Amino acid sequence: MTRWGKLIYRDVCYQRLPWDTVLPQPLSNRWKKLEKALAEKFEVPRSIAIFEERINDIQLHAFGDSSIEGTCAAVYTVVHQNCGVSQGLIAAKSRLAKKNLTTPRLELVSADMATTLVDNVKNAIRFPVTSVFRWLDSTTAMYWIKGNGSYKQFVENRRRKINHKNYITWKHVATAQNPADIGSRGCLPNALTGFWLKGLEWLPFPGRWPEDIVLCSSKEAEQEAKVRDNLCTSAEIQEDDMDELLQKFTFWNLYASLVGHEDL
Repeated sequence: MTRWGKLIYRDVCYQRLPWDTVLPQPLSNRWKKLEKALAEKFEVPRSIAIFEERINDIQLHAFGDSSIEGTCAAVYTVVHQNCGVSQGLIAAKSRLAKKNLTTPRLELVSADMATTLVDNVKNAIRFPVTSVFRWLDSTTAMYWIKGNGSYKQFVENRRRKINHKNYITWKHVATAQNPADIGSRGCLPNALTGFWLKGLEWLPFPGRWPEDIVLCSSKEAEQEAKVRDNLCTSAEIQEDDMDELLQKFTFWNLYASLVGHEDL
């Protein structure tokens, strides 16, 4: 929702209009559409555990996604108690995508943003978190993160920062099941459903999670690989008449030192 407003504001700034100028009709229509869709009251449940009893297990699940217009990260809690399991959105963040970045780079930015967000949530929760999972739908970004190659500065800096949080387990999720996709593309408030607020219904059940995929290199991944030139040098020794004289002179000096000058 906020991404729609940010995008309108950016487009207004790009036109460099005076502050008191009436907006062009297309921008005005977009703003009126957003204003009309705003709800008078919108609530997001914030309680982590719904039962007043001991917490057995807390999991954090972070999702990230990027489009050409926006980047989003969303963190969900899954709390296990004796009376049942509760889950829901605990934190989310979105921002406009930087221009002139490739889609794989934007996806890596979303992974970085989600990693930072879930780390902040983990540190803020007063209850011990037993496990943290990070979900991404970009196989190229996951290949960079989990691979051992050497990459260009943009990728390498974010890759190292992400991997510094080594307590996070990385998982792949299809785009259609990624709630962060809603935040990266933007939607009006009336389109926010339980999928965004509650998360995926299979989160509490590891047996229903998507299967792990085999990550392979791709053309997009190799474009960020750091190029290393292997230089091989060879030298050919060439001798001339002077080298031959020096060798003979050295030989006779050695012989003289052994037998004495009087014997020469």
